[in-house]
Amino acid sequence: MTEAVCSGAGAVPRPQAQSVKSIAGCFLGLMAGGQPIGIFSTGFLLKELTTEFGWQRSFFSVGILAGMILGALLLPFIGRIADAIGPRRVLLGSAIVYAGLIAWLATFDGGKSIFLIIYILFGAASVLLGPVIYSRLVAGWSDRRRGLSLSIALSGNAVGGIVMALPIIGLGLLAQDPPLATGDSRTLAPALPGLEPRDARRTRTYWILVTIMALNGFAVNGLSPHLVSLLSDHSLTRATIELVLIALATGQFLGRIGSGLLLDCTSRGALAAPILASSAAGMLIFWLGDGAPVMIVAALLFGFGYGADAEVSAFLASRYFGVRHLGQILATLMSVFMISSAAGPVLFGATADKSGSYDFALGIGAISVLLSAGLALRLGRYTFSRAKVMTSSSG
Repeated sequence: MTEAVCSGAGAVPRPQAQSVKSIAGCFLGLMAGGQPIGIFSTGFLLKELTTEFGWQRSFFSVGILAGMILGALLLPFIGRIADAIGPRRVLLGSAIVYAGLIAWLATFDGGKSIFLIIYILFGAASVLLGPVIYSRLVAGWSDRRRGLSLSIALSGNAVGGIVMALPIIGLGLLAQDPPLATGDSRTLAPALPGLEPRDARRTRTYWILVTIMALNGFAVNGLSPHLVSLLSDHSLTRATIELVLIALATGQFLGRIGSGLLLDCTSRGALAAPILASSAAGMLIFWLGDGAPVMIVAALLFGFGYGADAEVSAFLASRYFGVRHLGQILATLMSVFMISSAAGPVLFGATADKSGSYDFALGIGAISVLLSAGLALRLGRYTFSRAKVMTSSSG
């Protein structure tokens, strides 16, 4: 038996076993992606490196800023390539480059120029090996349970934050491009429904999503690299900080899975509002609270919204704009997200350098997330709801 999705002109066969394998491969690949390796490790290294080499925290963020901007500029072109040749090849190529940069980072000797070069390239590779291209692959394999499929695959980031593993080989062994993920547009057009990128950009929904992603990216990714330093400034021990980070990763995992289940049960994007707002609640508690139990609660709330952001944006883009050109459309949306995400750490670092605390940045971040949640309430019904799913015999 195979599962087929009808889209008017034709049906695309989707073998269930390969769909599960590909989602598992994406999960393993994201465990070793830019977030668990780059962002989580950066948080632990930030205070030690700035102390060791006499750098300011804002300087440490410059490399991340430049890398994310470079990745954001490259992402639309990479998304187009993924739509043309299939996301799997793009991901494997990016993984090889990423692994080489990690090896290069091991040779770092304290020079500022080398650090900036490594981190600029590292940040760009992290973007290319992030949720955008993985989402394109998963969306091509799933329709009826797309939200859950995306949440399971993208939760690899959260699990990777807990175990800090390197199972990137799982991507190459398990994940396969979805049917008709490759080939020219004449082959793709009748099989996969979706708007042209230029038509998507003419819709109000597109610009609502752009603004949501800019506001949310600025806030949540602004805090993430500085979270360990923030907790350290609260005089928490290293063991307690590790517990808070485990709570953060747990919240991310719950956010990914929970948001996927919820989004599969609705026909409107407004459900994203309370999911996003949980990050604002966490930031406010980080700002106003104190003590280990309070910080753990803040990390769970912040992690829930932080973990759901990539899955929510990928799901909403696929439902409002379709999957035919999802790689390109989601890449342009994520470029805005990456640029705003790059600016956030600089603000948080500069605030800490100037005032000695992150209070002002946390307040601005919470307001930004609440604004993004308010915009999510204006999202209407999905344009591309679930396709009709039928079961047919394979033999």
